[in-house]
Amino acid sequence: MVAVRPIKLGEQIWNTYGDPPNADLLRRYGHVDMIPLNQGGIFPYGNPWDDVEIPADLVFDICTPGTEEGQKARRIEAWMNLDDPEEWVLPLTCGSAYLVW
Repeated sequence: MVAVRPIKLGEQIWNTYGDPPNADLLRRYGHVDMIPLNQGGIFPYGNPWDDVEIPADLVFDICTPGTEEGQKARRIEAWMNLDDPEEWVLPLTCGSAYLVW
């Protein structure tokens, strides 16, 4: 940690983790954020930066069952050449969920 200004003896200092989702906070630091989301609904607390990570190969397997391995490998290789192919974001908001491709 590097201070950006002089710190007086006994002064409280703050460390910020940025805006990572709870999955990253848990893996890296062993805690999660549960703050008021002000959205009402059944999930009034959480982390506004949460997302759901869905591996691209899992989506491919579910969407194209029984595909021959060679064809599957070629399709995945072509897919991986697209912009940001390995991640789709599924924002979790109270009352709605949608995919962002």
